[in-house]
Amino acid sequence: MQRQVPRWGLGGFQQLSGYTPFQVSGAQLALVRLGYQIRVTDLALTRGVFVGASVEVGNAWDRPQDVWHGAKRKGLSLYLGADTAFGPVYTAVATSPGVGPTLMLFVGRP
Repeated sequence: MQRQVPRWGLGGFQQLSGYTPFQVSGAQLALVRLGYQIRVTDLALTRGVFVGASVEVGNAWDRPQDVWHGAKRKGLSLYLGADTAFGPVYTAVATSPGVGPTLMLFVGRP
């Protein structure tokens, strides 16, 4: 009987932005994310409006030795959001090489 190897996934907002959730998967994964966010104003019914960006580098591999020597994927996101009484609401433009730009809208926790 073969042993089941767990699979982990990347993709989606700030986890290799531009890729769909779990589009990048494997038994091992690595992700490095650098982000910046700033509050730009306060609006009625919010606790703030924010603008931010993130850059991510990572991938998922099936063999442990590929983590350091295998290909790395990149993602980038730019977003505008608000912290409302209903939870966070934000829109983002994300892109990854080979995938192209993606527009996202989130209401609540992603």
